[in-house]
Amino acid sequence: MNVLILSETESGFEFVREIICEGASVCARAGSYNEALSQAALNRYDALIINDAAAGKRELFELRNAFARFNADIIFIKNGLFLEEESKELEETGIVSLKKADAQICLAYILSTLKVCRKRIAGLQHQNLGLKKKIDDIKVLNRAKLLLIQNLGYTEKQAHKYIENQAMNLQLTIRNVAMNILKTYEI
Repeated sequence: MNVLILSETESGFEFVREIICEGASVCARAGSYNEALSQAALNRYDALIINDAAAGKRELFELRNAFARFNADIIFIKNGLFLEEESKELEETGIVSLKKADAQICLAYILSTLKVCRKRIAGLQHQNLGLKKKIDDIKVLNRAKLLLIQNLGYTEKQAHKYIENQAMNLQLTIRNVAMNILKTYEI
């Protein structure tokens, strides 16, 4: 997991790095928001951890947008208390807020949970691609069956059986047979 730590001080960077060193493969430091934005443009990060930097809403939203292109998670550690509405507003934009006092206990757990979630999301995205391909195959098959019905007077059942038989006889996929039918009958 590649993590960028935004901390204005070296001690703040070390504080976070020591907590997450086991869970992160690469830890980089940015000393300012502008530096973090620059690094987001150049490198791919899985997470951005902001350690008690003077954060305005505008800067946080700019960082959220910059890191959104590779779905990086953002964790904002703040010295002192978060107001409930402030914390809720951050969470609505996808930024996890954390009190510095809770950081040692929670941060490693949060990062490991994020890793698990990333793996599950990647699996779902892969599954989604497979389902989209199946839907596309069904659309091509249905268009080919319609052309057989219109041009050869087949019933839907006959058209389907014809395409299946052609696929077996020619040792092609049903999609390839359907594509050949589309090439033959579509102008």
